[in-house]
Amino acid sequence: DDDVGKSIHVELESLWTVRSVKVSGVWVGKEWYKQYYLMEPGDPFDEDKHELSLHKMKDACKHEGFFDVAITPSFIRDEATKSITVNLRV
Repeated sequence: DDDVGKSIHVELESLWTVRSVKVSGVWVGKEWYKQYYLMEPGDPFDEDKHELSLHKMKDACKHEGFFDVAITPSFIRDEATKSITVNLRV
């Protein structure tokens, strides 16, 4: 309240969202790896889900007989849209 009327202060905060997930380092089976990634484009980016996704991918590889798989993530952040492109190098 003030002399003129009422005022309200609002702070808006946005979340970083997943723009896309890209898999590199393999010629075939990119979609197979992507199926274990727990976030879809448009979802809020969650570091815990990201780590769990990598763990699920590695477990699936072990189940298929690939025991020494390394998955290296990198991120491209777009400040204008607050989106993240996730790059997974297998």
